[in-house]
Amino acid sequence: MAEAKPKTLVANVDRIEEKIAVIILGDDDEVKLDLPLKYLPKGIKEGDHLRIGIEIAPEETEGARKRIKKLQEELMDDKDSEQKNFKL
Repeated sequence: MAEAKPKTLVANVDRIEEKIAVIILGDDDEVKLDLPLKYLPKGIKEGDHLRIGIEIAPEETEGARKRIKKLQEELMDDKDSEQKNFKL
């Protein structure tokens, strides 16, 4: 499978409320993101525009899948038969 290209979005800092920046993604007011200031560049202020890059993290995804599989196997190997038949 071909690797997906990263996406870049242009966003606008609409306002800052306490330590949270309200960011509008794209050209309209439909998609807003509340983001703690600690994740943004120092000195960011209302009206600033941002370029936000988004890409799939295949190594992290695979690592998470392996951790989950290991946990599932540990649950299934539990000797207590009462726990093997639970349903969510």
